[in-house]
Amino acid sequence: MRPTNRRTFLKGLSAMGTAMWCAPAARAFALPEDKIKAVHYCANPGDAQGRQGQPMVNQSTNVVRIETERGLIGIGEGGEPRTMEECASMLIGLDPFRIDNLWQRMMRGYFYPAGREKLHSLGALDLALWDLKGKALDVPVWQLLGGKSRNHVELYSTVFPAPRGAPWRTRRKPAAPPDSARIATPPTTRASEL
Repeated sequence: MRPTNRRTFLKGLSAMGTAMWCAPAARAFALPEDKIKAVHYCANPGDAQGRQGQPMVNQSTNVVRIETERGLIGIGEGGEPRTMEECASMLIGLDPFRIDNLWQRMMRGYFYPAGREKLHSLGALDLALWDLKGKALDVPVWQLLGGKSRNHVELYSTVFPAPRGAPWRTRRKPAAPPDSARIATPPTTRASEL
């Protein structure tokens, strides 16, 4: 009988453990096997007031919708039409729940490095993919992204826009808050700016 060599035994044990271990599949996390069927992009002609382009801020109000073969739909906002088309074409037929993998694929998918427009489109698609994953697991997205971090968020209310000729538009402070401030401020608000 040959004495057992401790090193040989540990090497064999680690090799056996490595061979038995396999990466968890999507079904282990209750995610259905699915593939991206279509990406729809709706470009807005203007802003909420009907003005053409984006006159107030450099913010896109365009909407992207990702549809899977199982019928799930994820919705995101933002993006630029040309880069959205490029990025979306890389997603068709892939697993929508491998979000990090899809992000890297879109980010590095072309020869030139990503600029602002491409990052904006990636952000919109990322929102839609997280929305899909939340719907597939039947949990809110904030739960997937680490859960609740606080019970409330401090905000302050502003009264905008003030009507012309209103007494609080002058430099002197009014004795009491104007009616519009009382209407715009919910009862739980602790402060408001006039």
